[in-house]
Amino acid sequence: MLKKILQKSHRKSTELNRHFLYSSKLKKHHIPYNQKRILCYHGLDLKGNTQISSKFISKVYFEQQLIYFKQHFNVVSLSEYKKLHHSTEHPFSIAITFDDGYKNNFKYVLPLLEKYQIPATFFITGITELGYDMLWGDLFDLAFHTQSTPFEFEGEHYKKNFRGQYLRTNDQTPLKQLIHSYDFAFKKHLASHLPPGSNQFKNMRQYDDYWQQMSKSEIQQLAQSPYAQIGVHGWYHNNLAKVSIQNALEDLKQCKTFLENTTQQSINELAFPYGQYTDALIGACKTIGFQTMLALDYLSDLRDDTLFERFGMNPFISWQNQLHYLLKGNYQ
Repeated sequence: MLKKILQKSHRKSTELNRHFLYSSKLKKHHIPYNQKRILCYHGLDLKGNTQISSKFISKVYFEQQLIYFKQHFNVVSLSEYKKLHHSTEHPFSIAITFDDGYKNNFKYVLPLLEKYQIPATFFITGITELGYDMLWGDLFDLAFHTQSTPFEFEGEHYKKNFRGQYLRTNDQTPLKQLIHSYDFAFKKHLASHLPPGSNQFKNMRQYDDYWQQMSKSEIQQLAQSPYAQIGVHGWYHNNLAKVSIQNALEDLKQCKTFLENTTQQSINELAFPYGQYTDALIGACKTIGFQTMLALDYLSDLRDDTLFERFGMNPFISWQNQLHYLLKGNYQ
């Protein structure tokens, strides 16, 4: 534990020093040639409130990033990015992606893309077509943020700690860690056991950006923009590496069909929920027409022209440090 605390303190000190050096112009960012990254975002809000979810940055901050990218990088669509795979002569190129299908992508992201003429790909689930108005993860994030009542689920007790996390009391395992490991049925069952009033945030407009999904009409309008491309992010937003290949393929087929019927476009791009996959799943996905598949990290030695890793943008660090890590390609 002490070692981790010291490592965290050292990293924080390093980032503060680095931020000062870049901000004061004592050190300059070097943008190398022949490099490329796929950037992974989720949602925008008006404040950059990471207390609710670590997935959001502010609209203003995102616009500042777009301005910088437009000036200093070669910003390309995901389709164009693939063409650079075998190229040895190109400027530092980035492709922008958004996961989860939030309404805030339509409200805030799309107008900015059109303003600066920058392309992006949006990976959307089928959750609304299933009759649900939000992803389970967002329900839990907001329920846990807005109330602190201990509760019991399947014989285990859960209590909120000083950091705002619900932990299983017998072993201090974070509930969110458990949620990511189980399927849709587990999440639905858990949701039914949350303390009364856990969904009252739906009546509070300040929380709308953190859970509302795009409607069919909004998905259609998004797809019609020359700066937007639509991709599959799973029917249920399940961890597809945790289910059988047959069930994973059925999940993806249903989402693919829903989005193709909605947009009247052929959709061949997939971003794995939670970034998780298996080599067998990659091969199976090719058989149902997916030509581009995105993870967060390469999880095996498999490398080909269809599977790509992404760089997750971090809302907890300064722009100077974010840019440093982006150019480097990792957070080490």
